[in-house]
Amino acid sequence: MPDWMSDPMTWAVPAGRYFGIRVRIHFFFIVLTVTLLLKGMREGGVDGCIWAVGVTAILFFSVLFHEFGHCFAARAVGGDAEEIMMWPLGGLAFVSVPNTARAQFISTVWGPLINVIICLATGAVLVVSDYTPPLNPLNPLAMHSELQPWQWHRWVGHAFGLNWLMLLFNMIPAFPMDAGRILRCALWVRIGFGRATLIAVQVAKLCAMVMGIAGFVLMMGESKTEGLQLVFIAVFVYLMSERERRLLEAGMLFDESLFGYDFSQGYTSLSQ
Repeated sequence: MPDWMSDPMTWAVPAGRYFGIRVRIHFFFIVLTVTLLLKGMREGGVDGCIWAVGVTAILFFSVLFHEFGHCFAARAVGGDAEEIMMWPLGGLAFVSVPNTARAQFISTVWGPLINVIICLATGAVLVVSDYTPPLNPLNPLAMHSELQPWQWHRWVGHAFGLNWLMLLFNMIPAFPMDAGRILRCALWVRIGFGRATLIAVQVAKLCAMVMGIAGFVLMMGESKTEGLQLVFIAVFVYLMSERERRLLEAGMLFDESLFGYDFSQGYTSLSQ
């Protein structure tokens, strides 16, 4: 299998450096952006395009803030942050943290906590304005039909819905979602890093298979686009989980960083 197929982390383009952190945009984020633009054009013409651009901007900054939560938390526990991967549902930050379950847990959990903070803020604004936040994660962009695209309540609702979806999705216990790494940290203190990783990998693969089946079911119905996206995500989760397992077996998965890669001492650093 070619390297680019076995390594999903290479499916990205550079997008600059901020606060000393490289930012890359993943292929799946680009696919989602194009999907939103096409959907907006098909359903609303120019107004639909404006809606798609606005939603993409909200999603972009929500993911970016999520990732900065990981990065700044890593720095707070004595580590460092090197790179952010802009993935549609957040959670891909390359950070170096102290070699403890506590430090990695803190650096991981602050990504979802950023989404919690955004949801609380935007949800409070909607409730005070007598609007109900869109709580259905299967339709995070739903707002009241009487709201026009130029009404700010609608955009606040979209911000709530997208961050609510990101939060719930990242609570799926699978790599590379945050809950997969939180699960590994919880097991790590009891059974050690290696066994915790293997268990977390198996749980992640099970989640990938469930998502893949659900995606195919949706594709056979009327939700073909959503089903295809879910299948893509399932394949990505499975590849990332298998990648984690192979690196562990090869002695290249070193628990000094959130993603587990520390080649500063060469490939023999783990045995040393």
